Amino acid sequence: MACSMDPDRDSNPPLRSPVRDEGLRCLKCDYNLTGLPSGLCPECGQAFDVDELRRELTGGVPRPVPIWDEPQRFGRPEAFVRTALRVWLRPDRFASTFPRTCSAGTPLAFSLTCHALAYLTGVAVAFLPALDGSTRNPNVYPFYLMCIPVVAIMANLCELLIAVGPFAMAGAGPYRRYQFRTVRRMLRFTTCHLVVSCAAAGSFIALEASGHRPADDVFWPLFGTSLVLWWLGLSSMLFTLGRRFGGVAVGVLLIPVIAVVVIFLGFVAIAMLFAALW
Repeated sequence: MACSMDPDRDSNPPLRSPVRDEGLRCLKCDYNLTGLPSGLCPECGQAFDVDELRRELTGGVPRPVPIWDEPQRFGRPEAFVRTALRVWLRPDRFASTFPRTCSAGTPLAFSLTCHALAYLTGVAVAFLPALDGSTRNPNVYPFYLMCIPVVAIMANLCELLIAVGPFAMAGAGPYRRYQFRTVRRMLRFTTCHLVVSCAAAGSFIALEASGHRPADDVFWPLFGTSLVLWWLGLSSMLFTLGRRFGGVAVGVLLIPVIAVVVIFLGFVAIAMLFAALW
């Protein structure tokens, strides 16, 4: 019987290369199942099959978004208000209950509703001086209305870049596309913060139209509050998703950078629009 006489060969077995994180997570508790055979989740005991789990994570049956996809229970207006309040006040809970797969039309419908409500709110506040005849500078109104498309582009660009950022720096295996899709659709619900921003812009225009110069004293506190709530909400959502996907939390560091860049570009576009018109 032959035996090895090389002590180095016996005492130093070859090292195994580390298993790459595939992004496989338990559907019940989000435990990382990468490298495990089919069976039971070590964390919660949920049964899983690796092949079925891969199919579920990359497609699966679209699941409803809690509250927003329950109009029969609440009614559509109440469902909208409840969803917006959860995004504003409990973004971590919203992210933790957000489905891994949902219909693309669901977040789009919420986002479009937010855009419509935001612009209607902004216009209503802006035109308040015109209702009581106190308008002294009506030239600001056409300019304000033409800025609405710029605001819409800024908001969507922010959401898109924030969804791209984490996975450009730290993705997780072959499910990066699925993860981007999930984050992108979830971030569409943060459009509800646009309502406060447009109300702030409307108040600024109203004060400018009525001839009151301290318009900045109203605009910047409201606008700043909206940005802070938006940033805190996004940070909480991304940290919550970081436990599910891994590496997503790095996007929190990019939020202020992206916001500053997009807002700067937006102000440049508005300045160019102003120069072209006046």
